[in-house]
Amino acid sequence: MKRIIELARKKGVEAEILMKEHQTINIQFQDGKLNSVTKNNLNDFSLRVLNNGKLGIIYGSKAKNREKLVDAAIDLAKAGRKVDFHFSDHSKFKKLKLTSGKIKKLNISDLKEIGDDVKGRMKKFLDVEPDITISTSSAKTSIATTNGTNISQKQTTFVNFFMVKIPASSGGIYEFIWDIKPGKIKDKALKKIAKEYKLFKKSFTPETGTMPVIFNPDSFSTLIYSFLTGVSGDNLVKNISPLKDKLGEQIFSPKLTILDDPLKDKSIHSIPFDYEGIPTTTKYLVENGILKSFLYDLYTASKLGTKSTGNGFKYSMFGSSISAPITPFSNSIYISPGDKSEKELISSIEKGLYIKQVMGFHSGDYRQGRFSVSVGIGYYIEKGKLKGRLVNTMIAGNIYDVLKNIIDISKETKNTELGKFPWVLLEKVNVSGK
Repeated sequence: MKRIIELARKKGVEAEILMKEHQTINIQFQDGKLNSVTKNNLNDFSLRVLNNGKLGIIYGSKAKNREKLVDAAIDLAKAGRKVDFHFSDHSKFKKLKLTSGKIKKLNISDLKEIGDDVKGRMKKFLDVEPDITISTSSAKTSIATTNGTNISQKQTTFVNFFMVKIPASSGGIYEFIWDIKPGKIKDKALKKIAKEYKLFKKSFTPETGTMPVIFNPDSFSTLIYSFLTGVSGDNLVKNISPLKDKLGEQIFSPKLTILDDPLKDKSIHSIPFDYEGIPTTTKYLVENGILKSFLYDLYTASKLGTKSTGNGFKYSMFGSSISAPITPFSNSIYISPGDKSEKELISSIEKGLYIKQVMGFHSGDYRQGRFSVSVGIGYYIEKGKLKGRLVNTMIAGNIYDVLKNIIDISKETKNTELGKFPWVLLEKVNVSGK
């Protein structure tokens, strides 16, 4: 990194280099049998150069001929996009503890033992052969610029994903742990999976109409993803955000508070800087239903006459890649919990739905808040009890309507890909059934 920055300075251009180093171990059980073991060491980089106000970008792995890379990026900038920003000149960042020494001590045999353990304990509740994925990662993200930024952050990750397949279906009921340190799927979670599995013996198709719906953290994250596109500076620049000119207005129920907090110590969702070397910040996006903030990267901030909020990332609904463009985003979202348990939310419903997984969200007009999705995994609720699996069921609406009518939010929360979310009970959602 240092050599590339020195070369760029000598050639009279601004440069920024992002490097991501990963060491991963991954094992998978399919139908209860060890199916694959992989071990990887990956080193990816993204080099951006500003030459006469134009942006040139090169991606790759294991940067070798550094001078050729810098020259190639300078050449690409000649035909690149005209921009009105400069690379980061920040030198002070919050120090976060995001690693666990226990991760580095785990080897393939240890991961197999963890898989065998959870598989064996599941037999106490249900005689099935599960699919299991267990992985560890030790990663380092580094950013340097010709303007003086030079920062790196290490993070460890542990994933224990456990799924029981549903007969005659490609999906299943799952539980997972995603954390910076090793964790164990508890018997309580396995017992819950077994209970839900038995619900699939009965199928229900609800009447078409409106009814209360409980979204679990994973399914609720799809609605929040739609919201994130609304607060994205990218969609503000394109003038397609439904939240333009809504700052300070009541857009959701007063029960809903959405915090972007990438600075929590020992959190899997944290990082002290974005992928442009800008310090991240803790901020309310929504407080008691009122829109408080938007998300900006360097480009969108420059177009809108403001400052980056430290949200320039290479993330999207479809994952993350070194070759993905920088765009305003966050996967450090925290939804403030309520005071009811998940069980109390269910028991409060006379007739309604419990949604765990939806399908087809990405094909809808989610940037405008609209959704029309099939229920992948969900249950029919009657007289406060889960009665059976939902089939031939769709739900539809607009998040800017349905999230104004929140009945309750659970006190329990769970890690998702976007952040840490509770269970949320909405009063009226359009349901298509029979």
